[in-house]
Amino acid sequence: PSQGDYPRKWNRRTATVVPRWRAGAPPAGSFVRLVPQSDRSVLVCDDALATLGAAVLPMDPSGAVLRADVLAGGRLRVGYFGPG
Repeated sequence: PSQGDYPRKWNRRTATVVPRWRAGAPPAGSFVRLVPQSDRSVLVCDDALATLGAAVLPMDPSGAVLRADVLAGGRLRVGYFGPG
């Protein structure tokens, strides 16, 4: 971006999604990392970056800070802090 594009406005958002788990959802409260892929998709990984599943977010994860909480029923609450 050109210098005229600064400061950039960042927003916080929260969304709940249902990932496609590879071998069943981890227990509620488990630690997971989100790895952005193309478009709005992310890989859901464990602490060793082994892929547990994949999800599509309602926001573009590229260039954003993401955090996730595993909820009951295999859902994932995603916290987003990023542009737009």
